[in-house]
Amino acid sequence: MIHQFINLIIYSDKFILRCFIPHFQKQPNKIKSHFKYKTDGGVRLCPAIGKDGTIYFISFDCHLYAINMDGTLKCKYFTEDIKKTHSSPSISIDGTIYFGAGYSNFYAINSNGSLKWRISV
Repeated sequence: MIHQFINLIIYSDKFILRCFIPHFQKQPNKIKSHFKYKTDGGVRLCPAIGKDGTIYFISFDCHLYAINMDGTLKCKYFTEDIKKTHSSPSISIDGTIYFGAGYSNFYAINSNGSLKWRISV
């Protein structure tokens, strides 16, 4: 039900991922803070949003994060080579999260945060 989450504004402010909901129909110039989530490293690149509204993003603290729409942590996955990541996460129809990390690894992570597979490329 991704259509419920179309009017989101998501951005990072140093170590914090912020999520806002604009209220265009009721108050055109008002934006309500929905949640913020602090990490131990800067938030990298663009987040991806799953079918259930989970927000996936990569942080300089070497984690792929999955944040629920209420701002709570769903799960996270650690890998040291995320420090060198130059790709945003992508989500397949079955909910698998994909991202490239470092200069030679490509990951598939289950929606519960467990490793599905990793290959060296």
